[in-house]
Amino acid sequence: MLLVAIFLLILMAGSAQLFTRIAEDTISSGTLRDSSESLMLAESAMENLRGQFINTLDTVVEAPTDTLDEVIARQLPANMANPDAILFKYMYYVTAGAGLDQTQPSILQLIADGEAAGAAASVMAARSISSAETQLRINDLFANPGGTAIAPMLFTQNANTGILTSSAAASWTAEASPTKAAVWVEVSQNAAASTDVDLFVQAMSQVGNAKSYVQRYIGTYNASTVIGTISALAEASNIDRATAATVAASVP
Repeated sequence: MLLVAIFLLILMAGSAQLFTRIAEDTISSGTLRDSSESLMLAESAMENLRGQFINTLDTVVEAPTDTLDEVIARQLPANMANPDAILFKYMYYVTAGAGLDQTQPSILQLIADGEAAGAAASVMAARSISSAETQLRINDLFANPGGTAIAPMLFTQNANTGILTSSAAASWTAEASPTKAAVWVEVSQNAAASTDVDLFVQAMSQVGNAKSYVQRYIGTYNASTVIGTISALAEASNIDRATAATVAASVP
């Protein structure tokens, strides 16, 4: 009887360990799946906005002549001290108080730090962000000063097809879907030429508890030429911004 009891105890301990390992592996595989899906969702949202902006994006109907967002944005080098009137609802910049005075994009990192640290929410009052800020939450980018909406483009993902779907939610937290992405454009001063303007597209996504952050350089508006369009040719001829190339990180 004693040997049988000892054998049963060993069997029970082995079974418990096996079930624990199975449970841990299931959780690990689920986390990896959500992390991978989150990264792909962020990249899809980022490329969606980048492709539209370069080609056909028109979010505001201007009078008397309606013009594409990218065409209007070409005025930024001439309005660096006061860029707000040129920027669209999904465009932001960090400033020390002199308009486009920062030479490196930083909004995505501020949000990644704020989300990781669980920083207190602080909804912005304008599209400009103080260079003194050290942390932001994604929901902070959804602002409404004077009734003029300022917000990233917000997407969810169709559960059956995986296709991006525009969300009508007023903020990140208002979107109840566990699978969502926000994408925006950060504008900054060119590091090599203080009269030129750089554009970066940035995105954050969440799938379950996994969050991903990605960034890609769009192009540069040069103040010394009338050829301001951002196209494949113009992008290829811009200064080397290798340090600002696509950055990706997944946080489970």
